[in-house]
Amino acid sequence: MLIQFTVMQKKLIVFLSLGIYLLTGCNTNENPVIQQAGIKTVAADNLSAADKMERQFKQDITHYINSYNDERWEDVYEMMDPLAKGQKTRDEVITSFIQSKLMGMQRRTELKGIEKISNIITKNNKQYCRIFFGATAKVKLGGKALEGKQYIQQNLELSYDTNDVQYDEATQTVTIPDAYQSMLAISEIGSNIWHYIEVDKQKEAAIAQVIGADVWDGISE
Repeated sequence: MLIQFTVMQKKLIVFLSLGIYLLTGCNTNENPVIQQAGIKTVAADNLSAADKMERQFKQDITHYINSYNDERWEDVYEMMDPLAKGQKTRDEVITSFIQSKLMGMQRRTELKGIEKISNIITKNNKQYCRIFFGATAKVKLGGKALEGKQYIQQNLELSYDTNDVQYDEATQTVTIPDAYQSMLAISEIGSNIWHYIEVDKQKEAAIAQVIGADVWDGISE
């Protein structure tokens, strides 16, 4: 039987499945950090500039995903780049997170590790970088979301570009055990504060169009 969804339900299902993301529960105490508006930046130490940047990205992404898993929506919102928010207000973005859970979709992910960090590309007073990482992504279904579990599985396959999407009937959980994900990091030149956009296969073309194919090609290698 074909399941019919309202426009709002489809938007919420897609919003969740597109989400990088993606990681969880990895806390680090390796170095002191400065926190501003939910965003962590690496304190001065003896590391090289490249090592500092790598550590900052790891801390930022870990903080982002932990905040998502723990439903600290204000922190998630503060770390999102304006491009990810679109024309939505703070309340509208946070409401969309809450509505996804109310519809029966709860995402949780487990970070396996940072695998690659692209070069930093500068354009129009902004810096762009892409961080690639491995993770186990899980979406627990309930309520109306269970009615469309096949649709959700198919959408996750497209978003994560994999056929290895597993559904556990006992726990009503969709799992991608080996998800390969990435985050787009954007900052103003001269700032060490980065904001982030979750990237997946279904969003790549749209993101490339917005930031420019030259930038996208430079951070996708």
